[in-house]
Amino acid sequence: MFEFYKALKNHLESNMTLFTTVALNGLTTNTKSISIGSMPSTLGTKFYDDERQRVIQIQVLVKSPNPEEAMNTAEAIDTFLDGNSFSVTGYKVESCESYVPPSLLEKTTASEWKYTAAYRVEIMKESE
Repeated sequence: MFEFYKALKNHLESNMTLFTTVALNGLTTNTKSISIGSMPSTLGTKFYDDERQRVIQIQVLVKSPNPEEAMNTAEAIDTFLDGNSFSVTGYKVESCESYVPPSLLEKTTASEWKYTAAYRVEIMKESE
């Protein structure tokens, strides 16, 4: 499953202009950071041919000392992901739906603004 997150990271970085690279499963200690990570999810559908549609939940975190940059980046990622289907290396994303739209998470004591969003994603591993 980690391969999916690496492929999604590459997909975002290749198709969007972001202020930094995307980290996996947590923000970095840099003042500017973007992260995608896994959240607890439900089971997907298992088909008669033993293929399984996976349902995963993804959290996007964006951090910047500039609140407008943080919010606009979270919104741009939301526009890119929400309601779309696409392929990333080895996986077909059948649907990606926002269920927590981008919103302020916190302003840290170091005056960094953190925004978060969450997505429900249905994926199928592509046949080899």
